[in-house]
Amino acid sequence: ATTRGASRPQRHGRLECPYLFRRGGWGGAMADDAFVFSRGISPLGGAVGSQALAPKDPWRTSVLSSTLRAPGPEAATSAAAVGSSAAAGVSDATASIAGVLALGLVGRRAANWRLRRRRRQSAAVALCAAPSMSEPVPTFLDLTPALLSRQPPQIAGYVIREPGERTKAAQVLHHRITNESQYQAVLSLVETYLHKFDLINMIGALHMCAATARDHQLLLRQIQTDPNFVKLFHAAKAEILKDVSALEPRSCSSVLWSCARLNIFDSDLFTAIIASATTRMETFSPQGISMLVFALGFTGQRPRASFMQALVRETKARLETEFDPVVVTSIVYGLMRLGIKDDRLMKLMRNYIVRQGFDDFGNLSIACLSYSLSKLEYFDEQTFALLGSKTLDNIDDFEPVQICMVALAFAKATGTLNETSYYMEKLENRVLNRLDEFDNRSLSTFCFSLGKYRALLEESLNPYGLNGKRQKPARVRVQNPTVEAFVMQVRKREMDTFSMAELNLINYGIMRIGDRDEEFLKELAQTFAENAPEMGPVEISNTLYAFARQDFLHIQCVDALLGELKRRKMLSVEMMSPEGIATIAYSLATLRVKDEEVFEIMSTHVCERVREFSVASISMFLWSMAVLNIRTNAEPLVSACLEHVSELVESGAATANSANIVLWAATVMVGSNCAIWGLRLLFNRRFWENQREESYSMAWIFFATLSAELGVDHSTLYNGNLCKEKYSENNATLSRQNERLSDRLRIQLIPHAVNSLPIALEGSKEAGVRVDIAIEKLRLVIEVEGPQRMTIPLDKLIEKHAVDGGTDPKDFYGRPEEVLMSCRELIECGLSGPASYKRRVLRRCGWRVVTVSFDENEEYIADALEKMIAKAKTTTDVDDDGEDDESFLPQMKEQDGTKRKQTDALFEGPDETNVNVASNMMNVVLPGISFDGDDLTGDKVPDLATMEIKFTPEEKKLRAAHTKAIKEVRRVLMQERGDAAGGKQYKSHLEFRRWQVGVEKKIIADMMASLS
Repeated sequence: ATTRGASRPQRHGRLECPYLFRRGGWGGAMADDAFVFSRGISPLGGAVGSQALAPKDPWRTSVLSSTLRAPGPEAATSAAAVGSSAAAGVSDATASIAGVLALGLVGRRAANWRLRRRRRQSAAVALCAAPSMSEPVPTFLDLTPALLSRQPPQIAGYVIREPGERTKAAQVLHHRITNESQYQAVLSLVETYLHKFDLINMIGALHMCAATARDHQLLLRQIQTDPNFVKLFHAAKAEILKDVSALEPRSCSSVLWSCARLNIFDSDLFTAIIASATTRMETFSPQGISMLVFALGFTGQRPRASFMQALVRETKARLETEFDPVVVTSIVYGLMRLGIKDDRLMKLMRNYIVRQGFDDFGNLSIACLSYSLSKLEYFDEQTFALLGSKTLDNIDDFEPVQICMVALAFAKATGTLNETSYYMEKLENRVLNRLDEFDNRSLSTFCFSLGKYRALLEESLNPYGLNGKRQKPARVRVQNPTVEAFVMQVRKREMDTFSMAELNLINYGIMRIGDRDEEFLKELAQTFAENAPEMGPVEISNTLYAFARQDFLHIQCVDALLGELKRRKMLSVEMMSPEGIATIAYSLATLRVKDEEVFEIMSTHVCERVREFSVASISMFLWSMAVLNIRTNAEPLVSACLEHVSELVESGAATANSANIVLWAATVMVGSNCAIWGLRLLFNRRFWENQREESYSMAWIFFATLSAELGVDHSTLYNGNLCKEKYSENNATLSRQNERLSDRLRIQLIPHAVNSLPIALEGSKEAGVRVDIAIEKLRLVIEVEGPQRMTIPLDKLIEKHAVDGGTDPKDFYGRPEEVLMSCRELIECGLSGPASYKRRVLRRCGWRVVTVSFDENEEYIADALEKMIAKAKTTTDVDDDGEDDESFLPQMKEQDGTKRKQTDALFEGPDETNVNVASNMMNVVLPGISFDGDDLTGDKVPDLATMEIKFTPEEKKLRAAHTKAIKEVRRVLMQERGDAAGGKQYKSHLEFRRWQVGVEKKIIADMMASLS
């Protein structure tokens, strides 16, 4: 209530009470009673006000309670009773009261309160409309003439104490502010008359500016930087902080809502208002409460627990009768923005929705509620079923933005509620013909939501098949009508009209749907290459990832994106999240693009801040470096990552499959130099819990390295034989070219072994890795390498083009193996990490290795080998440089009389062999960006916690020596770190890690010497 009749209707739930009253006298007392009763009608029975006044005066309490609570026809009856009572000769004061109440119940529309507020000495008029309820409200006392014949009470104790009066200038300014439609006019008033503004004027001006700037970023920035707005905000803040408790509830909500819409967060202002609202939330209307929660959510400021307790209390008390769909939606939306999933509130809202249904919800409320529930991951089956049915009923009336919100919600729910796939399919079919109504932003968002839905649906239906392998994009394109619709829209609107973020979403959505339109991908890649400076780190990582998953490589685009990352120094943890760094590395490894400078920068940051990375991110990054054969910073990086992961495995914070990937990558990169921390993983009981069958073949690589380089017999270690068995089973595929070469050797009666583990040569250890062709008599291994086991050195390719000209980098596009074949005509492409690792181990075990590329003729090789067998020429020199032994190739060329011929006809597609571990890694344990290995299929190994493990004497001895070695490493490290003088010699953590690697090598060598 405000004084002197200058009030506007105050809403409390569904009760509207405009009223005027004069100071003092019976009229003022009755206005006070009417106000108390109007606020007192509550979901608990509607008589809170009457109970509050009962001790003071039962007479007035009973009269007003009976009259105010009588809805519909009962109101008219009460009014008639009042009239008859007055005619019967009751007192004039009582008749006046009855007349006032009769006027309020019968003709509230006829009262012109805008004119009456100017008559300050007029009689009090209370217009009270009872809330509509589904059930009739019982009347406690009937209004009878006998009851009205009582004498009116003394009014001395009921006179309202009025606050300070508003000046005429303030009232005029308030009228002008509320009638302005442009923020410039409001701020012009601020510039001229700010000294005459009262607090209501200031809050009104803030509200008008916020309403004008809503969803208009340009206007928002203009308002924020306007000097008059700055003056207005600081003046309002100073006035509010003088006494926050005196601020009306409606004004509190309006201030916070305005600040939220204007993207303004003032800690002092928000803290004071929220603290005040917490203590008196019962005085706030439902709309005011929802505005408070919405403002907190929009600014992302989490409230204290006391505020949440007050919110739960008020929601529980007033939800059924006072809250409407807009209030419910605003509260849930605000909680979603805050990231607060309060089980008490969510249960209340869920029961309200299920009981009331969505008949009273508008389209915007349905869209916001669906989106909020999905973001909070509150996937209630009954609630989403009601939302889906209501959405399909009204989908033709939904705006594009609302369709996008619903699509995102149901797409995310697909991973939990299988029934939502029905609604998504119906939604997709009914919306595709309306894409012309979508703006660019809505179009890209809808495409993204469909892609996310397809990805989650395929994941729930086991997309990797019974053998646990990731499905690659099909070589022959099968047109998808959904993708065709989006591609047509992009081309019709022209790609230049889209922002890079919007094209990124479309690219991601098409990738998830599974359609591969190479021409469209080429257009996207060229656009990204031309506009790379406009893209942020997240957009760049997502673009590379989407192209990698679609098996599409565009050299110019990749070079431009990586160039931006280096130029703007975005490859650090400060500029990019750990997941983003891991995603970029994974994408480059999938595309087989090798950029030494990029990986050197990233590996430095990962090594220094490894504890900020999750196990999944570490496994992605190390796997990428291993596949691309990146040796820069390899040893310190592996040492830091393996030490951290081994600690996480011991504490149970890391999955066994992710740790297995880390161990495999570390072995491929540095071999036995990772033994100190690799054995710590191997000897950990948790490492073998819940392992998949595919993971055992990866663990075998570490066993093979221990045997070849350190002389540790794998058969004496726990699970050593099992890992070897699984490795042999999972690497039994043979490539076409390998088969042709083997057939040729068989025809010429050359004894050889095909696709098998080579035997141990005399005086050497067993290699333990599968080879393509092994000729024991010549101590020779022939590796047939396809494009999947090669990498593209990006810097050399760009440099070659810059120096010699020739083919433009933008013409190098397509599948990675196709691009690699074109690049090999200009530069030499190196081998992948697993291929180099295999050669390193084979040479350690006395074998010579010759590489046959996929574009070489196998016939002349077989002829040369036949002549060499006849001469029985062998060599005993063993190199350990990891490079191919080319000493046999000149002899082959001379005996054949020709050079190696390139035969394009022999290449019938990419080499599908799974001989090397990298192929297994790509096809088995890389289902998607999660990279946690938990989505693998296959039989689990029995839980080791229920098994009794018996170790061999050799393993017990090795475990004891390893425990001493770990203690020695930690002792030396603590001594070095405690030496202040010694610590100054390391300029970075990377240098310190290099020193630590040297210590680890020495200690592991001493450990093995003590065992011999």
